[in-house]
Amino acid sequence: ARACRLRWEPGALCFDLVDADLGHSPGVVSIARSLGLRLVAGASGTTANTLQMAILLGMPDSAVRVLRLAMVAWLVLSNDHSFWEVMLGAETFMEGTWRIANAGSGVPAVCMLDHLLPEPVAVDGIVADPREVWRSVLEELVADEDLWASLGPRQAQHFKCLASSSRGCCTEVQLGAGR
Repeated sequence: ARACRLRWEPGALCFDLVDADLGHSPGVVSIARSLGLRLVAGASGTTANTLQMAILLGMPDSAVRVLRLAMVAWLVLSNDHSFWEVMLGAETFMEGTWRIANAGSGVPAVCMLDHLLPEPVAVDGIVADPREVWRSVLEELVADEDLWASLGPRQAQHFKCLASSSRGCCTEVQLGAGR
């Protein structure tokens, strides 16, 4: 078979997001900026398609939740999407505490991290414990001095809380102090 070169570029290099009004509401770009959310390429269709296919193939809910975590790791690190865009693409496939819509109005964007892995999940006998996941993330953040320094004090506090308790962290972050 002939080699076929994969033509791929990060979403950040491929898309120019346009802020179109949604009827009587501001556009997605305006909404995201007002919430202090990073935009790269819009809601992740790749995430939505992947989770939909997993569900159609009979993947259990617990595995779909871990698959969303994998989508965040892949698409955010490759600069195809922001964390928020991946979570938005997955939103219709999540329930209860797993949904970002349940974060509540006026809650800082950093609080959406609580909904990525709000409770332990077991897939094929392997348990993903939120505290262990966030401890690992915190170690990586602290190890990269420039990245750690780029976080605001509330974000840094939030990551520390997630690594120690993984629940109720947004009640410990001062919610009224901007995003």
